[in-house]
Amino acid sequence: MSSLITATSSTARGLPRFALLAALLVVGSLGLPNRFAQIGSLSSSPHRHHHVHTPAWLDRAARLDVRYGCSHSGLAPGVIPAHAVVKVGRRARLTSFDEGWAMHLHQRPGTLISVCAR
Repeated sequence: MSSLITATSSTARGLPRFALLAALLVVGSLGLPNRFAQIGSLSSSPHRHHHVHTPAWLDRAARLDVRYGCSHSGLAPGVIPAHAVVKVGRRARLTSFDEGWAMHLHQRPGTLISVCAR
């Protein structure tokens, strides 16, 4: 009978430890995706801040898009594009639609970013 009591009491003592370990594993695993994201952002950037640096040409392209009513996926039916935002080298600029379309067709150097209604 003493062996039964010993086995039962050691099992009873092990159960809370097992439950505690299982609870810690579950709680810890819930935060893993966030931890991996933080590790990835820290390792990919030389600075430990969380804002993302965007290239100057991208900021300029976004400002031009807003100012001239531009779209990356095309304009509404019946709207004739007046301008285009293009990237040449490290700069974004506003140009005629014809010049931007020539870049899209690889007839001119550069990249068409968006077409503009105004």
